[in-house]
Amino acid sequence: MQLLTSPSLLGVRILTLDATGPEYSRWRRNVRFALETKNRWKYCNGRRPMPMPKATPAIAEPNDIQPSLLEERREWMRRDREVKLDIFQSLAEEVMQDVFGVGPTLPPTQYTAQQMLQALDNRFSVFEFEGYHHAFCHFLNLHVDQYESLDDFNKEFRAVLEDLHDYGHPMSNVQACSAYFSKLQCTQNPWVAKKVAEWDIQPLEPQLCDLMQAAVLWPCTKSLACNSWRDCFAKPKPEEHMDDGVEPGPTYSDLEPELSDTSTLSSKASHS
Repeated sequence: MQLLTSPSLLGVRILTLDATGPEYSRWRRNVRFALETKNRWKYCNGRRPMPMPKATPAIAEPNDIQPSLLEERREWMRRDREVKLDIFQSLAEEVMQDVFGVGPTLPPTQYTAQQMLQALDNRFSVFEFEGYHHAFCHFLNLHVDQYESLDDFNKEFRAVLEDLHDYGHPMSNVQACSAYFSKLQCTQNPWVAKKVAEWDIQPLEPQLCDLMQAAVLWPCTKSLACNSWRDCFAKPKPEEHMDDGVEPGPTYSDLEPELSDTSTLSSKASHS
């Protein structure tokens, strides 16, 4: 069955009552992105609160009022209602009833947009260790030589980081960068060694997204669809064995077990 999408927020799926914690986290992130493109997220994160009267001196005249305040508050309430409607139309009817006690088509009047999101957070933000454990194990088992290209590996690396974020335990930038260096075989990759050595002398902390764009793969790292990366170290076969009719002996890579090209399954949730 095709999942329904919000009529007012592009790319946002309808939040259903059986949504898991990670699914809700992805829904919330998509809502944020959609509202940011409309310059409306500030009504949800507290950065655009309702205009309030400014403090006035005790000696101020009784009729010394702020003539624009009333109009500013009306404008704020109008914008906030629009954001509430965007959020409300991104919910299944069961969620509307369960969380807010109202049905379609208008959002609850007693909530602001920020309060609506907080109520949804309280209802759906539930940590599930088993799912997080599977996602984290998948992250630990990621290896660059399991992928046809560095771009493919980078996509999966980002997707798993998003999974961990959706479970409520994201990696910091430093942790993610360190893990990325490790996945690129930091003990043999000259590019990684250079970046590690330069880390502490940078004026600003390097960001993972920038490192991934500039990353250089170690030449001996190959896809598992080809030979094992250990073939890089296999000794060349002596020339005299080429035509003497004797089957050459196994190389180092032949003696080692094949690396698995099947990574540990991630969480049930699909990558966003």
